[in-house]
Amino acid sequence: MLTLIVTTSDLVEDLKAMGVKEHLEQIEIHSQHEKAMTTAVLNLLGYSVDLSEAFVGDLMKFCDVTDDKDLRAALMAKMLATLEMGVVTDDVILQVVIPRLVHEAARDLAYVNEIIQCLQKVSGFPAFVACTSAPSILLRLYVDDFNAFSPQNQDITMDLLMLLCKNRTSPIAFAFFDKTWNALSNLFALAASLYVCNVHATSRILTFAWLVTAPDADMMLLLASQASILTPLCRVLCDPPPPMEKKLESIGKPSQVTHVLIVRFLHAISIQPLGPAEMVECSPIFEALVACLSSYPIDPVQKRRDGQFSYLKDLQQIALQYANHVQSSTFALDTGLKNLVQAVEALSPNHALVPILCGFLADLTQQKPIVTAFYRLQCLDNFVHMFGRLQSADAPTERHIHLLACLAHTSRAGLESEVITRLASDANYTSTLLQCLNQCTRQAQEHAAYLLSTLILYRPELGGSPGFVSLLVESLEAVDLVVVRRVLVCLSCVLQVEGTQETLLRHATVPVLAQVLHKADAEATEHALRVLAVLCSKHAAICRRVVAANLLGVMTSMLRNAQIHEHNSLHAAWILSCVTKDKDLALRLQGSEPSFALECIKYIDKYSPPTASKILRMALNSWSVCSTELPVVGLVHKLMAFAPVSENRSVRKNGCRVLALLFVLPDLDDDSVGDDVVDRLVHYFFDMLRSGEDKLIVASLQALENGLRVESTTDRSIRAFVANSSDGLASVLHLLAAEAYHPSLNQLLLVVKFLNGLVEDDVSTDITSRLENMAVSPLLKLFEQDPLAQFNPQTIKEVLGLLAALTRRNTTLALSPRIINSIKRVIELLNHDEDTTFQSEALHVLVNFASVADLRQSIVLHGGLLVLVGALEHDLGDSQLQLILLGVALLSGDDLAKQTVDFSALVPKLLNLVSSHNTNIQSLAVWIVSNVCVVDSVRQAINAKNGATVLQSLLYQVNNTSSSTERPLSSSKRIREMAPKAIKELGFTPHCS
Repeated sequence: MLTLIVTTSDLVEDLKAMGVKEHLEQIEIHSQHEKAMTTAVLNLLGYSVDLSEAFVGDLMKFCDVTDDKDLRAALMAKMLATLEMGVVTDDVILQVVIPRLVHEAARDLAYVNEIIQCLQKVSGFPAFVACTSAPSILLRLYVDDFNAFSPQNQDITMDLLMLLCKNRTSPIAFAFFDKTWNALSNLFALAASLYVCNVHATSRILTFAWLVTAPDADMMLLLASQASILTPLCRVLCDPPPPMEKKLESIGKPSQVTHVLIVRFLHAISIQPLGPAEMVECSPIFEALVACLSSYPIDPVQKRRDGQFSYLKDLQQIALQYANHVQSSTFALDTGLKNLVQAVEALSPNHALVPILCGFLADLTQQKPIVTAFYRLQCLDNFVHMFGRLQSADAPTERHIHLLACLAHTSRAGLESEVITRLASDANYTSTLLQCLNQCTRQAQEHAAYLLSTLILYRPELGGSPGFVSLLVESLEAVDLVVVRRVLVCLSCVLQVEGTQETLLRHATVPVLAQVLHKADAEATEHALRVLAVLCSKHAAICRRVVAANLLGVMTSMLRNAQIHEHNSLHAAWILSCVTKDKDLALRLQGSEPSFALECIKYIDKYSPPTASKILRMALNSWSVCSTELPVVGLVHKLMAFAPVSENRSVRKNGCRVLALLFVLPDLDDDSVGDDVVDRLVHYFFDMLRSGEDKLIVASLQALENGLRVESTTDRSIRAFVANSSDGLASVLHLLAAEAYHPSLNQLLLVVKFLNGLVEDDVSTDITSRLENMAVSPLLKLFEQDPLAQFNPQTIKEVLGLLAALTRRNTTLALSPRIINSIKRVIELLNHDEDTTFQSEALHVLVNFASVADLRQSIVLHGGLLVLVGALEHDLGDSQLQLILLGVALLSGDDLAKQTVDFSALVPKLLNLVSSHNTNIQSLAVWIVSNVCVVDSVRQAINAKNGATVLQSLLYQVNNTSSSTERPLSSSKRIREMAPKAIKELGFTPHCS
């Protein structure tokens, strides 16, 4: 009520005389609403300025009076009361008040708590952030006189510092770079001292420090230069793993906030450019990380262990980052490295931390300076000892793998002789390496092969390994077949190790293996064939060398004697399947054994499934080069009885590929071949489309697509099956989905090509009509996501082509969210200038959409008309120009089009097209003019170009039968309809005679 009274200007003076101000100041106010109303009344009465000025006077008096404690206390109480009323808001006054308050807080700690509360009241005003002295003074007060604050004011002071930081106050303003007072060191020292008794304050200090240092590169370098200040806080690393992925404000426990921030600080420092001086500072941190990794309390519950191991992996990566900065002349991390090796030795081999520590050692030894440090610290003996201590295990464990990596990295770093000398001291090390070579993963196999090769070069009597391939190839020429078999076993085991096959290519591997094969030792032959098979599958040069070594006869003989040596027949078939990939070599095989592939197919069911698969691949390669005089019908019956029912996926896949090849041979068009054979194949291929096996589906789709040859038996059979079978199209259309796309096995592309083939030569249009009802919806669904991000250009082109063909008659188009989304996607494709492969098809689709009245406004709204109008600026052929003009004509009649597109710039182009030699282009241009001439700017532009005269002349030509040229009836009719309408809109009277 008082507020309403004050708003009446006549009563203001009366209220002042009554002493309203004094009464308001004496009222005890509790709620924020009452406080706001009281402040508003005081402002309306004009007392706010008086109170602000009085506050300034009180502050000055408070600062000047130093010996009267009672007066200072009264003044401070009065100032707090004034600030509590919220009347000190003037920016000019605050710019005077805030610096004085800040300096007074630094001068007299007796009233520091009250002054901090005063600063809190005015911290929301720009003058507080603008106060240049506040950051450094408040920070120094907080750090140096932390205990002088009450607990509440400790938080308030930190809030003020946070506020300054969040308002982008520079680290310089906080005096972090002041060398006379090391603010950063003192701040972290305070945080460490408070961790036990006041973890809340520690978390807030670290949060403030993170906000200051993280965004500023210079601050991070400053922190890195004195990184040891973090060492006392590293004790938190052994606490349970914190939620590192959460934001700081969403973490509830101060201890977890502290933990997260310490990890962040350690990581941030580790990625800085650390020189030798910084590495000295970081050495205590590295030692603390090693201590945590080697003594972390692992929880016995497996579920919690996973989180702990993940956390330890993160710490390991941070420690590794510090190690990355070590140079050959840097000794800073020596203590930490020595502690790490001693910790691994001290722990039980089955301890849960051993794999982590050994993995850390393996990562460290990838760096040459670290290896040098280990050598300087005499740790190589420890590595070899630990590796030997583990060798008695039944199978290589994770510890073996990591220690194997340590030895390999150390050897590669220039300490090869040191490592090999130690390994050669005990034969058990060789057996351990062989064990790792046979049973470990690829990387460990590579390390084992490398160490064995180096070891054998140093002590040849210890054995052989594929790591030193030249020695193994030479050993293949040995007289003792036991040695040959062992060497072949070694080669067989290490063929997949990186570098082995390339080394074999550089040697006379194939001639040497040919000599082994001619020795006819069963075991040696088996391993030699396997080596050749693997090499042939990877290197075409080996295939040519196999033929040059006259080994084709050996391979065919192995296949003919498959029942004696099953493995040999598999490898022989594998080699022949690789050899026949080369067309020249395939012809060479057919020249020497014309009916060999046919003979193998005849007895295909006698072979094991893996061998049969390779035989089918060989037949496919051979017949792809030369397929004359094949008994196609017999082969179809044989393979149809074998491949589809096989349980082996490769047999089904390669059998389908061979049948696909036979399906497109001209022999099936012979009258002597019954339609039942072709129909059976067609049914088979359609059935395979639902097999769920990608390669089988691809082979079937390729066969069906290739079978759509005009006037062929296969074409008639496919179309008949599709027309008569309800499942025919369904089995194809279920693949019309984004999931069917793959860069190499592109089922989607093949499906669309096949459907395009069906539509293209669909004379009766029955199939097209069915596809319009069944395929348009899945085609539109393909555009739900960005096609440019999902598919390659060729797939997009074929999809758009099919969509254009199926939407030409517009029988299935209606306004819907999916069609609108498709419109947007098509327009995006038309705007995509980087690849024009699919532009023509996209244009056809857009024009088809535009022919549906309900869709036109959506096309215009999403920029389709702008795209078409923009396309007219380019040089276009007549067919493409007609298509674009048709789209513009269909869309330009919409009212929204006239409001969103400036057609006046198009007038010269349209008038030129009206005079085009192409009558269809003329009629479309007239149509567009008749649509857009109702717009004033367009009408003026046309009249300025004498457009009415041009239209009248064209109308005269069309109507004057004596002078008119031959025109399509449709274009003449359109001109007769549209030209008079346009002439009238231009303000003239059309003359139709």
